Amino acid sequence: MWAVFWRELNLLKNSYWDLSLVTLAPLLVIIFLVSMLSQGSPRHLPIVVVDQDHSAYSRQIIRNLQATPALSIYAYEPSMPLAEQHLKQLKVWGVVNIPAQAQANLLHGRSPEIASYVNEAFFSIASTVAGGINSAVSAATREQQQALIRQLGVPPIEFNLPTIQVTALYNPQLSYELFLEPFAVIAILHLLLACCVAASIGRDFITGSTKDFLNFKTGAPAFSLMIGKLLPYIIIFSLWCFLWTVWMSGIQGWIIQGNLLMLLIGQILLFTAYALFATTIVLLAKDINTGLSMVAIYAGSSLSYAGVTLPTIGAPLFTRIWSNSLPFTAYAKLQTQQWIIGSPWQTSLNPLLILGGFVIGFMLLSLLLLKRQPAVSDSL
Repeated sequence: MWAVFWRELNLLKNSYWDLSLVTLAPLLVIIFLVSMLSQGSPRHLPIVVVDQDHSAYSRQIIRNLQATPALSIYAYEPSMPLAEQHLKQLKVWGVVNIPAQAQANLLHGRSPEIASYVNEAFFSIASTVAGGINSAVSAATREQQQALIRQLGVPPIEFNLPTIQVTALYNPQLSYELFLEPFAVIAILHLLLACCVAASIGRDFITGSTKDFLNFKTGAPAFSLMIGKLLPYIIIFSLWCFLWTVWMSGIQGWIIQGNLLMLLIGQILLFTAYALFATTIVLLAKDINTGLSMVAIYAGSSLSYAGVTLPTIGAPLFTRIWSNSLPFTAYAKLQTQQWIIGSPWQTSLNPLLILGGFVIGFMLLSLLLLKRQPAVSDSL
C-alpha cells in the first residue's frame, strides 16, 4: 500500500497539471469564495424611487431608504414606466412607488398605499431588498403617525396588543459567509478531489498501464492497491479543508459551536466517499471521459440537492431520492448541527453513520470492479 502511496505522490510531483489540481486549484477556490463572501451580507443594492407625493412623509421614506445599509438609491423617476425600464435592464433590484396624496391619506387615517416592486427572479436578493424597503417605510409611517398625534394634542393611549417575538437563531447577522461559504468551499473541494481520483484511476487501470502499475507492488491485495492510490488525495484535500476551517473559525471568528472532532471526521468520510465513488464510476465506465462526466454530474449537483440553498422537504420524489443518494447531504446536516447550531454530538451520529455507509458501499463496489480488471485479477 505504501509503495503505491509514494508512487502516487511522485506522479503528482512530476506532473505540473496534476499537482496544480491538488494545490493551486483548491487555493484559488478558497481565495475566490472568501473574497466574494467575506462582506457577509449584501450591501448597497440599487433601487429606484418614484416620488409622486413630494411631501414630508415621502422625504422621510427616502431618508430612511438612504440610511438602510442593504439599499442604495440608484435613480429617482417621475413615473412607474420609467422606473420599470431600470428593472428590465437589471440595473436595479427594486422600485419604491410613493403615490400622490400618500401623506394626506395617512393624516386622514387611510392607507398611504406605498408600493414596492422587487425582482423575484433573484429570490435571495429580492428578499433582502424587500426587507430593507419594508423596514424603511414602516419606520417613516410610525414617525408620521406619532407626529400627527402630537399635533392634534391627543394623549398617548397604551394598548396591550398581542405581539409575536421573532428571534433569528444561529445566524442572526444573516451572513452569507456563514450560511453559504462553508458549504460552497467543501462542495467544490470534493468535486476537485473526485475529478483528480477519476483521472488517476483511469490513468492506471483504463489506459493500458495497469501492468506497469502492478509491477510496483506485484501480488498486493486489491484493497491495498486502491487505498494506496486514493490516500494521497484524501489527505491533501482533507488538509485543505482543515486549513480553511481554521481560517473560518480562528481568524474570521465563526466559532464551531459543537464537536470539532466529529466535524473533522465527517469531512474525511465525505472525501473518502467521493474518492471511492469516482473509483467505482471510472472502473464501471472503463473510460476516463465518461467517468469524469458522470463524476461531475453526481458531485457537481451536491450543493443544489443537499437542502442547503433550496429546500428538499416536500420536493418531488425524484429530488428527494437524488438528495438522499448524495453523501454531501448527510455531511451538510452534520456540519450545520456541529458548526452552526451546536447540537449534542449524539444528534449527529445518524449523518455520520450514513457517511460511513456510503464509504463502505462504494468501497465494496470498487473492490468488486477492481478485481474484475484482467491484469489485477491475474496478479492476485
